[in-house]
Amino acid sequence: WAVLDPNRISMLMHSSDSGLHWDFVGGPPTNSILIDARYSGSTLVLLGDEGEIWFTEDEGGNWSKIDGFTGITATLLALSGRNYAISSDAGLITGNLDEGHSTLQRSDSAVAITLSPTDAQSLALAQSDGTVVLSSNGGANLQNIGRPGDHVATSVVLAGSRLIAGTDDGLWWYNGSGWQSCGSLPITSSAGYNTYVVRAERLSDGRIAAATGQEALFLSGDTCDTWTLYAADSAFGEIQYGGVGNARSPNDSFRGFAVSGDTMVVGGFNGIATRLPDSSFVMTKT
Repeated sequence: WAVLDPNRISMLMHSSDSGLHWDFVGGPPTNSILIDARYSGSTLVLLGDEGEIWFTEDEGGNWSKIDGFTGITATLLALSGRNYAISSDAGLITGNLDEGHSTLQRSDSAVAITLSPTDAQSLALAQSDGTVVLSSNGGANLQNIGRPGDHVATSVVLAGSRLIAGTDDGLWWYNGSGWQSCGSLPITSSAGYNTYVVRAERLSDGRIAAATGQEALFLSGDTCDTWTLYAADSAFGEIQYGGVGNARSPNDSFRGFAVSGDTMVVGGFNGIATRLPDSSFVMTKT
């Protein structure tokens, strides 16, 4: 999935061949501004600026809405299976696409949120002050576990038994009593990459992806102990980088990315670039 215009939640494109070809798909019947978009299995979930949630399970043929969020300012959406979590000015909201939602206690403004793929009660947030908050009961109680290695947390991922945080200096994982450094990113001074992680994600196959700003995307198949360089910024040629979801600065190249198997898709202001398994690229103008 790709969002053509973050100011219009209804402007969507869909690809059924890993980004080789794209078709326009009409979105839900709303003029809301898109805040976040998440995909799990066959379900696409969209979060509007006033907290409205729309989801489709048939590639945009039909849309369902979860009501009851009017009057809030939503900022982030996390999705795992049919469970979701929303960060908003009204507090942390969790729920299930089939069972409704509940508003829980407040936390500081979040910059990232994640749900466990195996435990519906486990979630974590990276807060604007650089600390990480963890919950084992669906957000009813929140435990502040501090900054990862005294660094600023920029993203969080629950993968397997580990909570992983991307920071302004690499990646760290929480061992239950403190933070430990993950394996080093394979960065050389000649390549010019830095260790500021702007986004970390758990992929559908269990791997972890870490994007270092406008420079590189790294993958780990062992929950962050070792990393390989998957793609570099310079390889995507004429794409003017942006985000799939919220509008992004052109300097935030890999914030708008998706990886499936050996294929990567990067969203930009002037199109979509797809990296194929043979390392060649296809550019789709939008």
